[in-house]
Formats: sequence, C-alpha cells, structure tokens
Amino acid sequence: MIVLTRLNGTDRFGINPDLVERIHASPDTTLVMVNGMRHIVTESLDEVITLVVEFRARVLTYAHRLADAGDAAGSFTGPGTGTEARAETGREPTHLSIVHPHDVLPGPAGQRPRK
Repeated sequence: MIVLTRLNGTDRFGINPDLVERIHASPDTTLVMVNGMRHIVTESLDEVITLVVEFRARVLTYAHRLADAGDAAGSFTGPGTGTEARAETGREPTHLSIVHPHDVLPGPAGQRPRK
C-alpha cells in the first residue's frame, strides 16, 4: 500500500498501487482506479510515481529476504535437478506434463489414451 493525502489535506488513506489504472495531473493529481473510481490527492504526479516505485522495490527486497532466509534454513529448494526435493522428502520429485484437451479420450477421470 502507498499512503496518500486527500485534497482536503487532512484525510490520509492507503491505496493498492496495483489497482491504479492511470494518473492525471491537470491541475490536481487524480488517480483513476481499474474499477473507475477516482481519488484526488495533494501529492504531485511525480511524488505518486516515486511512492509506487519505492513500494515495488520494498516488495522485491522483502521477497529476496524471504528466499535468502529459506536458503539458509534449507527449506527452499528452488530450481535444480530434483535432488533437493529427494533429500527433503525421501522420494522422487513429481514431474508434470502438459496434456492438450483434444488428446484426452472420454473416460474415468480424463485418463490419457495409451500410445
């Protein structure tokens, strides 16, 4: 969330920047949300953009810290040959395949045809 100030200068509110469709600055800064709702704020267009960029940087930083903490604890397997999953669970990793709906014959539980 980013925190902005309504045009009256006293009400502050948080907004999810992922739901902002566009921002106008003529002359007041207006945020148009994906659902069509509009918010007029005291911050300038550049200030709002900076807040959004900083928010996304915080999200990425937090995600990297979580991944690093997982690596240190040995719980994050990440991509690889599958030996990580085998070591943790004692069994082979599950391999998924993509099946096109036209390749599946009608039958119990959509079983694949034998080839």
